[in-house]
Amino acid sequence: MSTRKVILVADDEAVLRNIVRTLLHEEGYEVLAAADGNEALRLSRTHEGKIDLLLTDMEMPRLDGISTYRRISAERRDIKVLFMSGAFPEPLKVLNGLPFLPKPFVTAALRTKVREVLEVTSSAAVA
Repeated sequence: MSTRKVILVADDEAVLRNIVRTLLHEEGYEVLAAADGNEALRLSRTHEGKIDLLLTDMEMPRLDGISTYRRISAERRDIKVLFMSGAFPEPLKVLNGLPFLPKPFVTAALRTKVREVLEVTSSAAVA
């Protein structure tokens, strides 16, 4: 059984999603990639092992990042989350202290933030 951390990446921007997937894979993570919230929910339901982190864009068609996190965390209570968005200059109050990474970001910022979030023992709830 693998001891690598599993990260589910949800972003409707294909280029960014592929860059993030490649970068995280090179960092030693197992990466599941979804083009939107519905696909992320499906991957979460079909993946048999643990998913350690949901790294999701906040604004996606069909199912946004906050709704995606609410649904996945209802089924996977121990999943952590890192929201990302280019639409918001600062984290929204609705995130209730949950981790946020503004786009665009440099790869070092992504690596650091993912590592920080995975090291935290518990997550807050989205309001």
